[in-house]
Amino acid sequence: MLRRLAVLLLVLVAPLLTFSRSAAAHNSMESSVPADGETLTAAPTSVTFVFANDVPLETLTVTMTDATGARTDLAGSTLGTTAKEVITPLPALADGAYGVRWRLVGDDGHAITGRIEFTVTTAATAPTALPADPAAIPETTVVTTPVAQPDDDAGWSSPDWLAWLLRYGSYAAIILIVGVLVTEAFVWGSAMQHTELRRAVSWAFGVVAVAAIGQLFLLAGDVSGEAPWTSLDALRLAADQAVGVAFIARIVLAFVGWALIVRGRPPHVYFDAVLILGIGLLGTWSFVGHARWMRWPWVGVPLDVVHHGAAAAWLGGLGIVGAVALRRLSPDESIEVMQRFSRLAAWSVVGIVTTGAIQAVRLVGGPGGLSDGRHGLLLIAKVAGLIAMLWLASLNRRQVATRFRTSVVGRDDIARMRRALQRELVVGLAIVALTASLVVSPPAAGA
Repeated sequence: MLRRLAVLLLVLVAPLLTFSRSAAAHNSMESSVPADGETLTAAPTSVTFVFANDVPLETLTVTMTDATGARTDLAGSTLGTTAKEVITPLPALADGAYGVRWRLVGDDGHAITGRIEFTVTTAATAPTALPADPAAIPETTVVTTPVAQPDDDAGWSSPDWLAWLLRYGSYAAIILIVGVLVTEAFVWGSAMQHTELRRAVSWAFGVVAVAAIGQLFLLAGDVSGEAPWTSLDALRLAADQAVGVAFIARIVLAFVGWALIVRGRPPHVYFDAVLILGIGLLGTWSFVGHARWMRWPWVGVPLDVVHHGAAAAWLGGLGIVGAVALRRLSPDESIEVMQRFSRLAAWSVVGIVTTGAIQAVRLVGGPGGLSDGRHGLLLIAKVAGLIAMLWLASLNRRQVATRFRTSVVGRDDIARMRRALQRELVVGLAIVALTASLVVSPPAAGA
């Protein structure tokens, strides 16, 4: 037991020693020279951006459009007096309206973009003497030249729906894998001996690997500003990002897990290795999200791993017990499995609610933050879903505690319990979908 606790402690602490830096992943521009909307009487030779946080220059792209819509890629950007200040050289500019768009990838892998506009008018306008008689002033006609709007095209940007789909698939697959490991350890010791569960876990590892590869390519496209299939050179830059490292680690863990659990012996034989595998997969989710990038990362990362681990134990157990165990086992065995799962689910709820409340304080800051932006609204929806799921879980737990102990349990009772667990699982999957959107929404504390 002490050895297992030591391994658990090592797995939780080691990443913190590597990723101890705190940063605000959702960067933003605070000011610029020229300022947005400024009219200049002398053509500038450079534009200076001042951001809220440090800028990774290797991910920065700057483009300029003139009044005709012609676009120019600006190179040679350098840091100014601090890592938050970027100076980008400009070519010789004629009079006219210009738009300069910047684009960078934050430490969490999310593409951020913005634009400033300015006008150059260097032509001298010397005053002319007016005749004494106003009637002698010649009539003039003012001719206005239409100005083309600056081109908004800032290069490739990953489609939100595709990025969300990859996150959702990856998260659901990780929950299934960790849920199977926890279920076999504490609920149903022979779970992985059943072919359908081994097949499901094998597919889950495949989904984790394929989704991580897709996410890595999307990150490369965001870094380079080009379509992923034309940005193979950007994979190196993507791998230098913390989120890119997490994707690569997820691919490796998926392959090792498949070889160890699906192709090897049952996972309880390799407790330490499986413990590292499960926490490692959860850790790749936590290290690229708000848990690391917002305040108190030394608290946020372990809590986030526990939070998602508890969710995996609950949701994974619902799917495994409801879809496989209650269909395969006898009524007496089903009752025993349900009682074990009921206890595990109760502890999982305690873990989810406790860690979730602490994380909400970190990310939202207070009740006012719930109504401040998209993150707060998504969090309210997630809490509402959790309340609905807890209500269903309470009904199921009451049924296990009363009817299953006071009467003879038949196949019809087991079938009703299966349907109840499936309804609970549907709500849980909806919460997972909300979570896949939450991780890319700036919380109030980081706005």
